[in-house]
Amino acid sequence: MSDQVPEGFRAGSLIAGSVSTSTTALAGPPFGVAVTASGRYSFVTTGNSVTVLRNDAGMAPAVVQTIGVHGASKGVALTPDGRFAIAAAGSGAAVISVPAAENGLPGPVTGFLASPKGSGAVEVLLSPDGRYVFVTLQNSAEMAVFNLAAALTHGFGSSDFIGYVPLAAQPVGMSTDGSWPS
Repeated sequence: MSDQVPEGFRAGSLIAGSVSTSTTALAGPPFGVAVTASGRYSFVTTGNSVTVLRNDAGMAPAVVQTIGVHGASKGVALTPDGRFAIAAAGSGAAVISVPAAENGLPGPVTGFLASPKGSGAVEVLLSPDGRYVFVTLQNSAEMAVFNLAAALTHGFGSSDFIGYVPLAAQPVGMSTDGSWPS
């Protein structure tokens, strides 16, 4: 290795031009992120809301809209067909219309999947066909299971709740490879 400093460099500094940076202000601390298949939009849980970002807006993503969803501070996932974002909240999850949210339309929340008891929704996982939603409930050591297909077809209500899977204390995450929640 040579002890010589290459031409254009000085000891203690690097002359390589400038690096530009940029940030995007959010409604609260970000936690969960789901990016659309095109990569053009991201859905970010930010406390009691889901912020929709347009990723091709320049150096930093641009906020399209912030959707109020009480308790949406953790996980978010997109349905396999990309039509809905599912955000863990309360005792279940909020279902958000992706096209409406991407276009900044008011009222993009389609409905709520709620279990009769339990709280502390943390993570969301969908079945590969998008028909079922699984939500870990950290405060009640359970996983709530919902029939999303029925909710979207017949309207949201208590019949969308299928049941609970008991888990160990403080369950937080789930695996997409078929493993049990951790």
